[in-house]
Amino acid sequence: VSCRSGDTDTILFVRSASRGDSGLYQLRVEIDSLVDVVDLRVQVIDRPGPPVRVEVLEVSGCSVSLRWDKPRDTGNSDITGYSVDKQDTKSMEWFKAVAHVHRCSSTISGLVVGNFYNFRVFAHNDCGSSLMAGVTPQSTLIPKPGWEWRPPPFVPRDPSEAPSFTQPLSDVRAVQGFPCLLTCSVRAHPKPHIAWFRGESCVSEELGFRSLHSQGVCTLEVRRPGPALAGCYSCRATNGLGEASTSCQLTLRPLP
Repeated sequence: VSCRSGDTDTILFVRSASRGDSGLYQLRVEIDSLVDVVDLRVQVIDRPGPPVRVEVLEVSGCSVSLRWDKPRDTGNSDITGYSVDKQDTKSMEWFKAVAHVHRCSSTISGLVVGNFYNFRVFAHNDCGSSLMAGVTPQSTLIPKPGWEWRPPPFVPRDPSEAPSFTQPLSDVRAVQGFPCLLTCSVRAHPKPHIAWFRGESCVSEELGFRSLHSQGVCTLEVRRPGPALAGCYSCRATNGLGEASTSCQLTLRPLP
């Protein structure tokens, strides 16, 4: 966090703002014995999570009726709408079926009789689209007249998963005195606890470091690295099902 003030203005700069930086900020101006105070409410937004419980309610002719629930995580912003994609299991390609709908339901028409379809729904807010979609749990048949289709029983999958790094840390070369980032990606459910280490020392909460974890992406910012901060860094993810770690080497060179 840094602040820059001029004769007629002032700027508060929050580097790599996260939703945790949202809240009430207060600006206080003093000139001799005169004082003025103003409150500023800041709301940091992010992409929403995926819609949940996407399901087919009814198949009628060449159309299906879908419904879903809004995302558990709205990204700290109102949901502005949803879009729906369809997938024919013969081609396995996704196509836009509905570009925008405000409700948590939609009817998809123009489907081919005798084909199986999957459907997925993305949520949208002022920051953009959800990175993941809510998907129907099983394929839906568009039956020919006279057919009676009985879907197979659906057994929900246990989403619990021990931590695993889908993208490990990579070695980084940086210039002394200039900020650098160490980044990796982790997958786990429930959400894991993330800790960063330099050697055997935890640096997640130390001054000079900033740790972020959002949508499975873990980042450690080394703000002003000096020669003593070079070495081996590791990221450790832990939940009730297990633990995983990844490491890299940070090499620092002096400013030319």
